[in-house]
Amino acid sequence: MTFSVQWDLVITDAIHKTYRDEKRTTDWGAMCVAILLVRQFTRYTNFETTKTGDGIDFWLMEENGFDFAARLEVSGIRQQTKTNSITSRLERKKKQTQQSDATQLPAYIAITEFSKPEALFFLK
Repeated sequence: MTFSVQWDLVITDAIHKTYRDEKRTTDWGAMCVAILLVRQFTRYTNFETTKTGDGIDFWLMEENGFDFAARLEVSGIRQQTKTNSITSRLERKKKQTQQSDATQLPAYIAITEFSKPEALFFLK
């Protein structure tokens, strides 16, 4: 399946300076893509950030719900390598989400690779 994300923003020198930290921009970009994927492919519309150590990045909820209904782990790769591929990252993220498996909630993993670009959206 192919999607296109476009915007008409002119990239200025000030914007380049604002987003100079490549790790941070990769993380933020991956979160944006993950939210778009969740909204497109699931019934979840509300997101709540988790605490460090939960093994996931977001709790997911339905539009009018207040209870957590699913989990979301997000990961971004600026440029894939042999040792840091989408496939290898998925295996690491599956293990990481085990920290919150006691909830028995479905866990989604969204990994975005930005040099191609491509994204994987996986339900554990």
